[in-house]
Amino acid sequence: MLNSARKKLDGTINQNYPHDNTVFWKSKNGNYNYTVINLGTLPSQPILKYIQLPRSYPIPDNYEIETSWGRSIKNYVQASINYVEKTPHFKIEWTYNEQTYIVVSPILASDASIKYSFSGIVIFELQLYEELSRAISKRKPLQYVNPLSDLSNVSHRNKIKRVAVNLFNNFEAKKNKIWNSADNPKLKNIVLEADTSYDLPKEWLVSEEKHNIDKIMQMHIPLLVFDMKSQIQNSDSDSEEDVTTLEKGGYCSISKILQFVIPKLVASQVLSYETPIYLRVSGDGRNMEKKKNHVMVTLAILNDKNNIMKPEKHYYFFIFWQRKLDSLQIALEPIRNELQDLYKNGFIDNQGRQWNIDIFFRPIGNFWRSF
Repeated sequence: MLNSARKKLDGTINQNYPHDNTVFWKSKNGNYNYTVINLGTLPSQPILKYIQLPRSYPIPDNYEIETSWGRSIKNYVQASINYVEKTPHFKIEWTYNEQTYIVVSPILASDASIKYSFSGIVIFELQLYEELSRAISKRKPLQYVNPLSDLSNVSHRNKIKRVAVNLFNNFEAKKNKIWNSADNPKLKNIVLEADTSYDLPKEWLVSEEKHNIDKIMQMHIPLLVFDMKSQIQNSDSDSEEDVTTLEKGGYCSISKILQFVIPKLVASQVLSYETPIYLRVSGDGRNMEKKKNHVMVTLAILNDKNNIMKPEKHYYFFIFWQRKLDSLQIALEPIRNELQDLYKNGFIDNQGRQWNIDIFFRPIGNFWRSF
């Protein structure tokens, strides 16, 4: 608790303020323990007043401490200073025989402490005020350290690595002072333990959970991968250039997506059986115009007005890696057929209910007419 000792007037101060508000002062007249409740501030000139000579100390405002002293019988007082109409008022409060006494003096600190026949400067700790004020500016506040539960796996590993490196460097620097160099001491293992009541997520557990989610989604909404070479052979295209392309793509059935999300939207009263489902089909037109090597097409349900701007509410159902933009029309053939069927015949959910479908398109580069 006490980590510094400096000669100050007729005594020695031990303190770790402001990290610890307990201050110990030892003098030839006795030992005093102070608890700083509020260090206060020094008023500006000319309001600021000083204790009279020979030892002149500034008198703070809004200042409050608790002072205790004595061996066999401990004495406790609570002392405070407040400026009233530019004049400091010294107040001492103590309890005796379960009764509280208060003395206030607008003249001198010693007048307020006359009951104890001690210097008012000592009772009010004014001899240490400047020392404690300097301690606030010198000492940096303690840096907050995040608990392990708030750290990611990478941050957790980096923290352990830094500690291990520091321990190893410290060992290497001091090993020759402890052992003889002929002993050839080596640090083989460093074991670190933290007193925690929780388990940090392991990477293999996270990876396993992701695989489980992928398996579940593949069961409900399977991702179908197609090779453009077979798509082109089944199309009416006569271009030799198209036949030799090696593009690949993947898509999900729109009907499967609707079967998965409709029950939740009905339960949250986003969809009702009396109104149709409004689908928004869109894609990344910038990639098309800038001739990137892939394009994505997404599906959103416009009925969900409160969440339509959230990315997670836009379900991608078509991904295409391409080398030539002309082949996109061929790749969109199965998607176009499914959208036409939904628009004409509607959609039947798992409960056998018929839903009318209305489709809105957002232009996807120059190929939005492909739908």
